[in-house]
Formats: sequence, structure tokens, C-alpha cells
Amino acid sequence: MDSKTLYLQKHAIPELVDSLINRLLDDEPSDPKKFLHKCLTADIADRMNEQRAYCVQMAADVDAHDLFEKLCPFDSTLIGTLHERPMLNITERLVSRQLRSYDSRFSYALQPNSLNIRGFEATMKVLHPTSKETPACFVVWTATWDQAGELDTLNLPTYMKSQIMKAISECRKDG
Repeated sequence: MDSKTLYLQKHAIPELVDSLINRLLDDEPSDPKKFLHKCLTADIADRMNEQRAYCVQMAADVDAHDLFEKLCPFDSTLIGTLHERPMLNITERLVSRQLRSYDSRFSYALQPNSLNIRGFEATMKVLHPTSKETPACFVVWTATWDQAGELDTLNLPTYMKSQIMKAISECRKDG
């Protein structure tokens, strides 16, 4: 690993996360629910077939480790583990899972499916703040694909945003 990458991982990324979290906390609206729902980027488009990428980003005022555990749907840490999402009629295969001091992440790929979606891979990252004083974090879900098939029928950005918000609510109840 080169020194530039190492610097980004150890310093720039956590500083960016802290900066984003602090900005959101400073601008917190009077209604805490609006803070929870404040997305830094909206769903990128109604039709994703042309862009071949999704991105959902959200700040959360809960513990990063707890949120990651709620977001990761895989019962095992074994690479290749499958997870079904019956509502979406898809099966996901765990590609990687990493827990680091500055972030936690897992990546998954869709198994062959009747929706004719090919080459779909997604990563869920929970970026940790550098300070332990504030229970806050930043969540980023990204996805790319080779062939969209009927992907737009799933409305994945809205679904993933709801899953992130549900996990945040569960963390608040537990915490």
C-alpha cells in the first residue's frame, strides 16, 4: 500500500467524516426526525439504467459499530454466505466484510435472478468518527452493475434508504 493511500485511510477519511458529522450536528433542525432523514445526496435518478450506479449517503447520530451490525444482513462472516430478500425476489452473496478503526464495510453481489440483472455489486460502509465523544457516523451505500435488466422495478435507493433508517431507529431503541 502506498503512502498516499495509507494517509487517506488513517487521516483524511476520518477527518472528512468528522467534518460532515459536525456540520450536520451544527445545522440540526429543531425536529430530530428531520436530522435523521437528512440525506446528503438524494436518489440519483428515477431511471438508473443509463448511469449504472446508485449511491445513498446518510449521517446517523448512533454508534457506528452498532449500526453496522444492524445493517449487515448476513448471519455469518464467511465469504460466499447467501442472504435472501424475499420482498425483492433476489439473493445476495457476501463478497467481503471488514471491520477497521475508521470504517466497517461489507460487499455483496446478486446471484443470477429472474430480473435479468447481471454484474450487480454493492458495498455498505459505515464511516466512524475519529472522536469517541459523539455517537455519530456516516453511512454510504453504493452499487454498480453491468446489465440492469429490470433493476428499476426494485427501486433500490428508496429501499436501501428505508433499511438504513430502520437500522438507525433500532439502534436508538437499543441504546
